[in-house]
Amino acid sequence: MKKELINKKLGLTAAFITTAMVLAGCKTQVTTQTSETAAKAQMVVETVTAQEINVEKTGAGTEHEINERCIAAKTYDVYNVEAPEDVIVSECLSDDYETMTLVSHEVEKADSGFTDRVLIEATPVNPTEMLMQTISFEAVFASDENGDNWSLKETKRNDWTVESPKLPGSTWKLQNGDMNIVKGIFGDTGLSDESNVYLRLKGNVGYISPTKNETDTSVDEANIVTNGSGTLICLDGETRSEIGIKLSDGSIKENGELILTLTSDKGNGKLNFVSELVPMSIKEIDSVFPEEKVSDNVVYLEDLNKFELRSESLDNGTWLKETGSRYGNNSPQLSWDAVEGASCYLVLMIDEDDTNHVHWITVTDKTDLSYGEFNSPENGYTGPYPPRLHHYTLCVFALKNEPADHGILVDFQGKDLHERLNDINGSEDNVISYGILKGNYTWYTIF
Repeated sequence: MKKELINKKLGLTAAFITTAMVLAGCKTQVTTQTSETAAKAQMVVETVTAQEINVEKTGAGTEHEINERCIAAKTYDVYNVEAPEDVIVSECLSDDYETMTLVSHEVEKADSGFTDRVLIEATPVNPTEMLMQTISFEAVFASDENGDNWSLKETKRNDWTVESPKLPGSTWKLQNGDMNIVKGIFGDTGLSDESNVYLRLKGNVGYISPTKNETDTSVDEANIVTNGSGTLICLDGETRSEIGIKLSDGSIKENGELILTLTSDKGNGKLNFVSELVPMSIKEIDSVFPEEKVSDNVVYLEDLNKFELRSESLDNGTWLKETGSRYGNNSPQLSWDAVEGASCYLVLMIDEDDTNHVHWITVTDKTDLSYGEFNSPENGYTGPYPPRLHHYTLCVFALKNEPADHGILVDFQGKDLHERLNDINGSEDNVISYGILKGNYTWYTIF
């Protein structure tokens, strides 16, 4: 029986398209009717006379949530002959995914029933907060003759990208005390069961590039290649030993587990950046390597008192779509209780996945900021506009006095949150306490 393709791809803007087909000797009429603009698109109707099956577009261009971790892209069209959303979610939404986005359908009339090729974009979890992954794949579903009872037939990975904005310059500690893990890299010299081992990466870690597994695209890990260098340090009491290392190949899993090969002039070995290493905070680094502290008057976020920061613009860990610059550029609603001794508050929102890009900076004496109160770079706000899902940190600092010049410009990249905190705090211990919210944001692109 001849296959008939029902094009469900995005952007149907033709005024009238009429296609006549023949299916098993029966005349089949396909009529697509839209207005002159895609925004006024009404529906697509296909009638298969022989089987009396109607295919109707029922939700053109509408964005809708499926659950808290799976949503549909703005242009994701809904039909009544397609793999149902609950089937797609149950088959494809992994516990390892932070979010999953349904991007498009492509339904095809088969010899018996239908097939539906669903394009999906998934954002895996990020246990170390050092790596961001995006996986796009096709999930092919098949139905029975009546277009019911859909089941997953196969998946095919189209793309797997990894970004590592925080990996360069990071410091890690060997967390399980098993010296055998690093002996192949370090050699036996200087290692004992009482040793503390640290891995310090330089800022030249340029990329982590997954390679496709052409023989099995359903596996949950990818081989990777990378570059960069660093130092492996062993501290045993007052004794310090170190050796230079280079990064090369390894693997990464959907759950964020990263394994890299480290090579020194003594040998090589593989280290797991989730189960064997733990990233160190700036306070921990300053404690282990005090000679590197930039100043004795350093304040750490974890040492400050913390107050509750509330927002009606954060839904299930995601900032509202309209807070983004492409969909309204409205600043999030914020509220908090007044802090004793504070004369003002500094609001700072940064994208820590994008070299600390500043999206909101303002000083206010209010404790309740309404939704959309800030809506342009001129008054200190540029909403998120990431190429894929990014994570945004929003802090409110309670200050004794308004800073003379905080030196922070909206829509510019620069210092991390720790450095910003110390610039704001100054030498007068200006920061009393803080509130913090974290949420992700994404807008959808077609691969």
